[in-house]
Amino acid sequence: MMAAATHVVLYVPDLSAGGAERAALNLLEALPTPEMRVTLLLNKRRGPLVATLSSNANVQSLDAHRTIAALPRLAAFLRREKPDVLISYLAFNNIVAIWANWLAGKPSKIIASHHSMMPAAGPRPSNWKHRLVPILYRLALGSADHVIAVSQGVASGLLQTLRGRLAISVISNPIVTLRHRELAAASLDHPWFAQGQPPVILGVGRFAPEKNFSLLVDAFAEIAQVVPAHLVLLGDGPQKTNLLQQIAGYGLSDRASVLPIDPNPWRYMARSKVLVLTSLSEAFGNVLVEAMATGTPVVSVDCPDGPAEILGGGKWGRLVPPGDAKALAAAIGQ
Repeated sequence: MMAAATHVVLYVPDLSAGGAERAALNLLEALPTPEMRVTLLLNKRRGPLVATLSSNANVQSLDAHRTIAALPRLAAFLRREKPDVLISYLAFNNIVAIWANWLAGKPSKIIASHHSMMPAAGPRPSNWKHRLVPILYRLALGSADHVIAVSQGVASGLLQTLRGRLAISVISNPIVTLRHRELAAASLDHPWFAQGQPPVILGVGRFAPEKNFSLLVDAFAEIAQVVPAHLVLLGDGPQKTNLLQQIAGYGLSDRASVLPIDPNPWRYMARSKVLVLTSLSEAFGNVLVEAMATGTPVVSVDCPDGPAEILGGGKWGRLVPPGDAKALAAAIGQ
């Protein structure tokens, strides 16, 4: 009689186009074997990455609009399904996963994967809910069976928050999948990426203050004075209108474009001259690895903490001081 396959659950809030969500999807693609059954569990089935799901992927939704509302539904899921391992992603999901496992009688091993800088190591959160995370982590995280941080910097911040009372493994996000060459080679119908066009400088991510795309626009304004080039910003978020106004203010609307997030950013990266990351802080920096995997050079602000780790302190890509548009422009130009 064959033993039952190990059941692993990957638990994320939804399928927003973030690094944690992409990491979970990459594991969903890589893990299943005859000996391992994998379920992707969502609080809510929504987000641009829903379009990337394989038709044979095992995906379930708790149909909870907020993470805290998922608590009783997750506890019921754990009691019913009794998965061997549940890997949770992002702070509030980690806390809810641990609480739900308690309520269910601890049927599963919980691996909490942390993907953001803690207040001790990064900018102080403006949202009061996120200021609760260190307190809740101190109360709950010790009950996880394993804790993962995606970079050494994230691990250091967690240890400060938890006052050194927990063993943490540093495991980088899984980025390069068996399909990355296929995704990079996918067709792209945009005139700026056609053969013979001026080089494209690319930024990819959420248009939010912490991603600091305005610095890339400032740097491009310097570059545009001396080099025929295009700027493409790929993403969405609350700063989109501000970025469009900034581009228009420089008179660069015909040379810089803001495009909606694409489920397959690899095809843009493969056709760009350089990818640039300008975040104020970055727990890891998936886009750097994604671009490098397509053979595209990268330039990054030397922010805490992931980029310098990924780039070997500048060995694998250029690092520039934070907030220095002229230095960023020079590095891009080189």
